[in-house]
Formats: sequence, structure tokens, C-alpha cells
Amino acid sequence: TNAPIPPTNAPIPPTNAPIPPTNAPVPPTNAPVVTSAPGSTQCKEWDACLQSPGCCPSGTQCFKQNNYYAQCLATCPTGSDWDCTILGVNPPSPAPPLDPSCSQVVAKYGACTNAPLCCGGGLTCFEKNKYYAQCLVTCPTSEWTCRDLGTTGSR
Repeated sequence: TNAPIPPTNAPIPPTNAPIPPTNAPVPPTNAPVVTSAPGSTQCKEWDACLQSPGCCPSGTQCFKQNNYYAQCLATCPTGSDWDCTILGVNPPSPAPPLDPSCSQVVAKYGACTNAPLCCGGGLTCFEKNKYYAQCLVTCPTSEWTCRDLGTTGSR
């Protein structure tokens, strides 16, 4: 009952502390930067492709983020700081057979939230939450419900 009482004249932290800048550059968020071997004519998905824009594999394009970076991706990250200009020309992807119940075939990492969409060959539509699902080979376990919505993405 005779516990010491803390002092009431403790220093108060300043309220005019500097605010960090909000326009700091943000690195690409889709994947680690990987670059093909010098002189290579074939890149892999996720490779940087600004110096050799026609090198991306079938099913991907060389998407420009800015004047200093471009990457081989299946789709350009929309709603981001990417320019999304397609650089170079890559061979077209073979078209998978379209299931009559599908309105569109979605590539790897594409959203399959709204039916009737079908994931491309070997992919499954996995639910992240009730608002989003994605075409993937396997489901990431953290922060995903991982409910298998099949290849059609129907709910």
C-alpha cells in the first residue's frame, strides 16, 4: 500500500518531430530482381528486361516500370507506379482451350475473383479472402483462406 508514486513531471516527447518523406522511391514489389546472363537471348519470368526487351518467355511481356527498369511479367502491376508500356515483341502464348463456361482464361498470378473466369493450364483459383482470389500452382499459406475455387473461379 505504500508503493512509490511515479513523478508527474516526466519529460513529454516533442510533437514537432520531423515527418519522413512520403515520396521515397519504392522498389518493384512483385519479385526479386533477377537478370539473365549477359549475351543471353532468353530471359525467364521475373527477369529484368530493359536491355533486351524481346527476351521474355512465352506468356510474359517486358513491362516498363520507368526509364530505368523493366521486367518479364505475365501481367503488369496495375494501380502501381508502373508505366506498363510493353517493350519488344515476344512470341504469343499458345491459347489454352477455352471451357465453354469461362468468359476468360486467366494467367498465373491473375485475379480469378469474379466468375466465370478460368485459370490457365495447371493453375487453380485459390481464395485469399472473400474479396480476392488468384490463379496459382499452390496456395500461399499465410494470410490466405486457400479455399480451392477450382479452375473456374466460381463461388
